Order: sequence, then structure tokens, then C-alpha cells
Amino acid sequence: QRDIAYARLHDLLAERGDDAGLLDLVNARSEVFDDPEILAPLLYEQARLFRGLGQVDEALASLDNLLLLEDEHVGGLALQVEIHVQREAFDDAVDSLRALASAKSAPMSQRRIARLGAAEFLEKKLGDAAGALAELSLIETELKMADRVVYERMASLAERSGRLEDAARAHVEAAALGSGEDRAGDAVGAQPQGDGVLRDVDGDAHARASLRAASRDSAERRAS
Repeated sequence: QRDIAYARLHDLLAERGDDAGLLDLVNARSEVFDDPEILAPLLYEQARLFRGLGQVDEALASLDNLLLLEDEHVGGLALQVEIHVQREAFDDAVDSLRALASAKSAPMSQRRIARLGAAEFLEKKLGDAAGALAELSLIETELKMADRVVYERMASLAERSGRLEDAARAHVEAAALGSGEDRAGDAVGAQPQGDGVLRDVDGDAHARASLRAASRDSAERRAS
């Protein structure tokens, strides 16, 4: 009976758009349960509500508690990335993206996006070309999902880092993939990578929206 009453009140508050009331309800319920299967969804909703109400520190605290229960919670990690980017805490954003990229429960396409996002922040926001190269290298060695664009970026980063042998190898790999693309011609038709990958991402819309923010720079770079 208590669960039914909670669900009805939750739906009513959600329909009204009463986020503050909904947060009070979720907070009260989260204090009653310690079963991870019940508590984890509550903490995730709590974090999203805090964030929506502009209480960013509280949102991050909820996410910390959530990730103590489920260290590979895809939605929680993605929301954490979004908040860190909003605060321009790019070191923390990179850490969260790395955790997301290592999450075995996340789809491979989503893990690839996380590596691309980490590389982008390391290169453009933190000036760490070697760190960015390491992230892209994991797309090749760990995920087996490197394409021509990734190899071209690896070559550029390796040159800037003084790793000329690595740069030469990446150029060779990019050229080989480029030749294959040339042979294929336009029969299949090119698809925008960023949007295509995001459509394939499993999980909730909040995770996908968060990853869009992290991968936007990569998509613009490919389009330029």
C-alpha cells in the first residue's frame, strides 16, 4: 500500500512539474530504504532533481552516494560529466569520462564517445596532448573502434608530443583506412558519426543528453 501511495503521489507531482515537492518526496523515501536496488534509482532521481533546481553541490553529493552503490551507473556518470563541464571543472570531467569509458555495462559506442570526450578536454581545455593521445589509443587497443579520423588525430597529437614513431604508425593506419573508404566510394553514403552513435546509445535520455555535450566538440571538429 505504501509503495502504491508513493507512486501515485510521485506521478501527481511530476505531472504538475513540482520538482521541489518531488525532491522532498524522494528525499524522504531515500532515508527509509538501504536496499541498493531501491536506493540507487532514488539517488539518481535525487541528483537530477537537485541539478534541475540549481543545487549543483547537492547533486554531486547524491551522485557520489550513487556511485558508491553502483560504480558503473551509466546515467550517473554521464550526469556527473555534464555537471563538471557546466562548472568548467575539466579535470573532474575527464575523470568521470574515463570511468564511463571503462564501464563494462555501457554500450561500446557510448564508451567510445566517452574516450573521445576525454581526449577533447585534455587537448583543448587542459593542454595535455600526451593525455589526449593516450585516450585515443585506448579506442584502438581496448575498444577496437579506431577509424581514420581517430588515427589522424593520434598522428597529430603524437607529433606534438615528440613521439614520431607513433605518429608515423598512425599516419600509415589512417592512410590504409582512407584507401578502403576510397574503394568503397559513395555506395553506402556517409553518416554523421556523432548523431549516429548517440542514437545507438542504450540507457536513458539524460545520459544521451549529457554525452552530447561532451562529444559536441568532437563532432564539430570532424565536420570542419
